[in-house]
Amino acid sequence: MLRSVAVTFFCAAFFVVFSQARTCDVCHLRNLITKDVASPEDWPEQAHCKQYQDASCCSVETAVLIGTDGYDSYYGEEYAWDKCGSLSPECEAWFIHESCFYECDVNAGKFRRDNNCSLEDDSNWKMEGMPMKASQCDSWWAACKNDAFCESSEKDIFGVCDTTSQCKPAKNIYDDAKEFCEVLWDGSFTYSTDEENAYSFWFPEGQRNPNDLIQPTLGFPSQCDSHDPDVTECASPFDLVLEAEIDDLQSLVNKGLGKDENCEICHAQYHHKDTATVTEFPNSTHACAAWSENSCCTVETAAIVHNDELYGEEYRWDRCGALSEKC
Repeated sequence: MLRSVAVTFFCAAFFVVFSQARTCDVCHLRNLITKDVASPEDWPEQAHCKQYQDASCCSVETAVLIGTDGYDSYYGEEYAWDKCGSLSPECEAWFIHESCFYECDVNAGKFRRDNNCSLEDDSNWKMEGMPMKASQCDSWWAACKNDAFCESSEKDIFGVCDTTSQCKPAKNIYDDAKEFCEVLWDGSFTYSTDEENAYSFWFPEGQRNPNDLIQPTLGFPSQCDSHDPDVTECASPFDLVLEAEIDDLQSLVNKGLGKDENCEICHAQYHHKDTATVTEFPNSTHACAAWSENSCCTVETAAIVHNDELYGEEYRWDRCGALSEKC
């Protein structure tokens, strides 16, 4: 019964994932350097943003320039994060993370400020209210609170500021990580403690983009009238992106089944039961008694856990002589 329910759920969920497969998402934040669609890129060694190489809204050229003076030339010196002097390496790393996220992650486009997409009123490149993980905002704040920033009247990075008189440590400008994360980028982000439903500024290279799994039913804004995306770079429906989504979905199915203590699947299969259930061990002092309410081992396995019958003499822990009682 358990397996039939799991298979039924997985098949139904797979249909949803397949119908929403991230194979050709249009990049909805529009600026002079944004690609039309999130497509794979072959990053050179010196490029940042490699974690987005499977589906990126930023080009190789942009990724190479992030963190250099050349990147500032795209937006102008007034948008530079180091207007008050070089940042510490730890602090600058977070600004690079944010730049990669903004330029490369297609999910950022879900939070485009409005649908009025004319370059004249510059609304097509701005974001608003994207919930970001509080823990990452905290780490960013910890790395930057002692670095110097220019305090404009709005306290955001876009404000007009006199670097000869208004530079001061971030901790003297912002009260805490929440204000830093939300105000610095003019309301682009919100500080979210609900991390299961919040986005990540950064994730390790080689891992699936966790942001693809956040708010999957949240749609993108209307396509800009002035933007006619070239979709010739779109990937095949049966590419690695879909394969990764299937893997992620299987993981979610397993976790979902695991929420019922009478229905947790035991994934190690040697002397283990199929599911973790209540097990009545001989007495409360038995070595395995701590797992009595949710156990993958049987009473029979627990009874012989101290001798050689389970795995053989070569696996004994006391091959070199009796161990102390505490060990």
